[in-house]
Amino acid sequence: MSSFDFNPYEAAPAVSQSYELIPNGVYNVVISKSEMGTTQKGDAKLSLTMDICESSHPELANRKVFENLNIGNSNPKAREISREQLSAICTIMGEGTVEGPDDLVGGEIAVRIGTQEARGEYAARNVVKGYLKRKDEASAPAASATDAAPAKKAWAR
Repeated sequence: MSSFDFNPYEAAPAVSQSYELIPNGVYNVVISKSEMGTTQKGDAKLSLTMDICESSHPELANRKVFENLNIGNSNPKAREISREQLSAICTIMGEGTVEGPDDLVGGEIAVRIGTQEARGEYAARNVVKGYLKRKDEASAPAASATDAAPAKKAWAR
């Protein structure tokens, strides 16, 4: 049996982190994590973690934006939408062919953030509404930005 010896007075108690919603707008981000996973139904998904760039929005330093692209969804329309979104990301990054999720890490793009209203027991949350070319200083909020047009589907077969 292993020993557990912990004195709670030797460490500061964890403080619950409750983040306010990120204001709707366009933000420069860098993709910090990209990995394949599965949905609850067993379909393939690509999970992205994007960090808001401190230089463009110092007040949002260290804030993260999360996105799941259901690139292997059993619903053809959902799969098509996710692949179009991935194509937009790859096109903006200048990636012609993506061999795996790691190819996206370090990619610098801009995202349009919106808010999904609370539903039932779920609180309101931020959602990615579009992918754009990175600006020197993306502005928040910015409603007039347009989505990048995908040149080709990077993961389409």
